[in-house]
Amino acid sequence: MNLHKTGLIIAKEYGERVKKKSFLIMTLLGPVLMASIVFIPLLANQFNKDEAKKIIVIDSYGNLENAFQKSENIIYEYSRDSNNTDELLKNLSESKYYGILTINDSLGAQNELVAKEQVSISLKMQIASDIKERVRQIKMEKIGISKEDLDYINPEVEVLTSVWKEGKKENTSAEIAMIVGFIFGFVIYIVTFIYGSMVMRSVLDEKMSRIVEIIISSVKPFELMMGKVIGVALVAITQFTAWIILTIAIIGVGQNFIPGLEEAKTIEMQAKSLGATAEIEQLAQNVDPNMLRIVEAVNNLPVVELIIAFLFFFIGGYFLYSSLFAAIGAAVDNETDSQQFIFPITLPLIIAMVMLQAIIENPHGRIAYWFSIIPFTSPIVMLMRIPFGVPAIDIIISSVLLILTFIATIWLAGKIYRVGILMYGKKVSYKELWKWIRYH
Repeated sequence: MNLHKTGLIIAKEYGERVKKKSFLIMTLLGPVLMASIVFIPLLANQFNKDEAKKIIVIDSYGNLENAFQKSENIIYEYSRDSNNTDELLKNLSESKYYGILTINDSLGAQNELVAKEQVSISLKMQIASDIKERVRQIKMEKIGISKEDLDYINPEVEVLTSVWKEGKKENTSAEIAMIVGFIFGFVIYIVTFIYGSMVMRSVLDEKMSRIVEIIISSVKPFELMMGKVIGVALVAITQFTAWIILTIAIIGVGQNFIPGLEEAKTIEMQAKSLGATAEIEQLAQNVDPNMLRIVEAVNNLPVVELIIAFLFFFIGGYFLYSSLFAAIGAAVDNETDSQQFIFPITLPLIIAMVMLQAIIENPHGRIAYWFSIIPFTSPIVMLMRIPFGVPAIDIIISSVLLILTFIATIWLAGKIYRVGILMYGKKVSYKELWKWIRYH
């Protein structure tokens, strides 16, 4: 392979893409979109609070009066007079009430809420919760059980997790590991499709415009294919680098709006450097213990291992799939014809995402293990497993198999590419592709 010519193709592919407005826009918007996944629900929760709804409660039995207390979302007006229910219903649309709640059972088992509009699930659940709590109190009084007795026999149970590592205990969080693993795996899944398709379209455009006939007069088909694959890979790495820098900046600003986070980080840093002292323990009493555990669990994540693994499995997975995308682009004459070939090669990625729940629920199980070893699914699944802790031997086996497979895939795609790039006006079948692979 002529490295000089391949380098020129790489420079061309890279330069054309990083100069596009779409590249700049997505580079700037990518971190904002990712950060919005976290911050928008928090902001929406603040701005989604409606004016308190006034509900009149008609309870002819009189047992549930104490169940209906004023809350942030609901103002109850309690009444034992059921004689004027029909009148209230007739005038509901013009009345001050949002709805009429009728208690049809002495213990509130059967109730009906007639409202001016479709009742939201949250409002329905809140009313049911208010009634249920009061019914529980009434039944407890009947059988002589106090609230203290109930709390005693029905305690809240919490399970704190940690691992024994290098002679000491380190706090962990399955939830944080799950979130981190999902994000890394999902990013690999998306970018493989996006940048692989980018390679295919580049090949297809040059083939349809007949420019490729001029290019391969001075460059070998394999050099052209590798130049496109590597050029687009460098575009992806450039964009990732920008995303990482911008995301860190956004997180740095956004974390100031999370109550107690800064104090928890300070205490965790002091504890790591000074050990558990009386002064630090005193400071920790004023901070949410859950926040402390979250900060400690995040600090205990294998960050360096994750970053290195992400870069390796992204590059390996990208080369594996993008070379196949390039071969498809060379084999067909339009994007419509490419669909019959895209689905089979991307099926392993889709299966890996479908198996996401099973993998995260048991990251050390057989399904997770084999999917993280098989090269066509390992770029996604191994990134999901690493936050939970993966034996080094598993990573080594997975890495070696991925390297061998993407070398074989590039060789295979190159054989299809060199024949298909100059093939026009013919519907290509799998049988035809097999002939091209066997062609010397």
